[in-house]
Amino acid sequence: MPAPTRLFLRDVTAVNPPTNGEKSTALPVGVFDGNSGAGFEDRSLMTTAGGAQVSKSRAALATAAEHDDQYIARFTLDDLAAQTINANTWIVAVATSEANANANSFTILSLYVWRPSTSSVVGFVYDSDTILGIEWEIAEDGQVLSIAGSSVVCAAGDSLVLEFWRHTAGQGMATPYTQTLYFNGTTDVTETTTSDAASYIETPQTLDYLVVGQPFTLQETAVIPAIRQINPFIR
Repeated sequence: MPAPTRLFLRDVTAVNPPTNGEKSTALPVGVFDGNSGAGFEDRSLMTTAGGAQVSKSRAALATAAEHDDQYIARFTLDDLAAQTINANTWIVAVATSEANANANSFTILSLYVWRPSTSSVVGFVYDSDTILGIEWEIAEDGQVLSIAGSSVVCAAGDSLVLEFWRHTAGQGMATPYTQTLYFNGTTDVTETTTSDAASYIETPQTLDYLVVGQPFTLQETAVIPAIRQINPFIR
């Protein structure tokens, strides 16, 4: 059995994040609070947990309109090796909070493969406005969710990108309540997490990378084929 790949949401600047702005095709729906910019869109996905919890917060629009989708933050895993991301059930373990029960906030997200060389989305592992899990709590609380991921073919150098969103089917009051995502902690998120949240996503597949110091498959880089032209006996 392959070892699963757990990718932590980290407060580290991504090497090569996508261009600014959401890339989802399913989001936003209805009213859109287009939060974006440095510090929110350039965070990282990494195979190691962080050292201390941090958070990203957004104020909701002062509206009771249905589908007030909010793009809270984006996380990028750089430099995948050439491979196929299989259609698997992914785990999404995140800690969140809403400032008031009238916010009626839920998790939604988009997960896709980005190709820096063409500045384009190669394909979506998951992209949906369907709410995941239960309503966020007023105090920090963890949720362990699952999504049905689709298959996407990656080329060497592609990136895996997570857009984390907040969704409401309509706030109880037209008030700009604060919505918060917690991550970069040292403890893997569970259903009872209230602090030190190491939020993460996980696939049962072993992913291959080109990044130095992380797992990679040599035959999927450009180096080995070039060497074989000189010595065909190298494997």
